[in-house]
Amino acid sequence: MEIILIIFITSILIAMIISNFVAIKGFLGIKVGIGGGLVVGTVSGFITTSIYFLIHELNFFIIAIIEMFTIIFVGVFGVMLLFYRDPERMPPDEGGIIVSPADGFIRYIRKFERGTIPEAIKGKSNISIKEIAKTDLIDGSGYIIGITMRILDVHVNRAPISGKVIFQRYIRGKFMSLKSAESDVLNERNTIIIDTGDFRVGVVQIASRTVRRIESYVKIGDNVRIGQRIGMIKYGSQTDLIIPHIEGLKILCKEGENVYGGISIIARYEDFT
Repeated sequence: MEIILIIFITSILIAMIISNFVAIKGFLGIKVGIGGGLVVGTVSGFITTSIYFLIHELNFFIIAIIEMFTIIFVGVFGVMLLFYRDPERMPPDEGGIIVSPADGFIRYIRKFERGTIPEAIKGKSNISIKEIAKTDLIDGSGYIIGITMRILDVHVNRAPISGKVIFQRYIRGKFMSLKSAESDVLNERNTIIIDTGDFRVGVVQIASRTVRRIESYVKIGDNVRIGQRIGMIKYGSQTDLIIPHIEGLKILCKEGENVYGGISIIARYEDFT
């Protein structure tokens, strides 16, 4: 019984350390780190003790190696299960709304005028919307809202509004950290622009240092419904939502707020249809 207790305690402690480190680095919060550590550590302890009972000749060193590999395997397997989940989403049944295209938290809300963001972002000022979206189909004034997608968030992106896809382009680029000033304009990305008939909304899927694949589920000419799946970014990154100035536009989200793709209302506007 003593060896079983030691295995469970060490499994939970090691899993806690790893889980909290990942949680801090991934903007997940201490509660996620503690909860994840408890689950991974308990499952790993159960698997390791089961192996110990099946093979009695194992010495302490071999058990420790098995324990470490088990913790890593259970942790990675759990993350993959969460990462690839794709739940059904039902957008709010009302008009005049723009919903979040991604799960994550609002990193920034910036106003742009004459196609340019006047204030500094990450140490760089006067970034044009064209530099970010790689097209001049959205210009004038409006808002650009950056949503950071953490590794445990749902990574399927959704249409923020109903309309017709008039632009879809994958732009090769760098894989810099999103903390760098140049990542907003230099990183690899996929831009989708949806025309409602009255105005255009842009979704820019931006790769980060750890992202190596962006998938688009739509093409030019497709008609999409609000909340419909339009793409996926793998292993954490950023999705920018570009909203032009619309009659009666009101931004409802705030920086630091958690949002959910296809559900969370980002903005309202006057709907005359």
